[in-house]
This record gives sequence, structure tokens and C-alpha cells, in this order.
Amino acid sequence: YDAFVIEPNMLELNRFRMRSAKLKKKLRVGILSDLQTDNMGAREEAAFKRLLDEKPDLILLAGDYIQDNPSGNIESRNEQIAKLNAM
Repeated sequence: YDAFVIEPNMLELNRFRMRSAKLKKKLRVGILSDLQTDNMGAREEAAFKRLLDEKPDLILLAGDYIQDNPSGNIESRNEQIAKLNAM
């Protein structure tokens, strides 16, 4: 239940402030990870929008985008990858 009902609707946003003498000015970094979806849609689009609303200088996509059955339909996988790339 948790993996299929609760977590997919639980978008988490965390903000951290870090300092480094190596940086001369502020750098806003946004990281998006663990979409793990089998259908790129409104929920995933909302996650990207929320990330972009933070106005990051750099965006890192940390992985686990598409949840796919390795023996599944290659056309479906390619369709989901195309939707991800369009976001």
C-alpha cells in the first residue's frame, strides 16, 4: 500500500544551506531523484515544475526515473523516456 498509494503522492522538498570558501557567489542547486514511475504524467510534471519554481542555477537528475520491467514492452519504455525528455 505504501509503495503504490502513499509514496507516489508524497513529493518532498528539502532546502539546505551550505557554505564553501571555494565559491565566490551563491549557487542554487536543485536535485530531482527517484521518480520511479511507469507512466510519466501530471504528477511527474508537477515535480519538475516545483523544482523549476525554485529557480536553481544547476539541476542534477540523480536517477531512478522510470520503473520498468526489463522483459517489458520496449516501445512503452521508449515512450516513457520520450515523455521524460520532453519535461
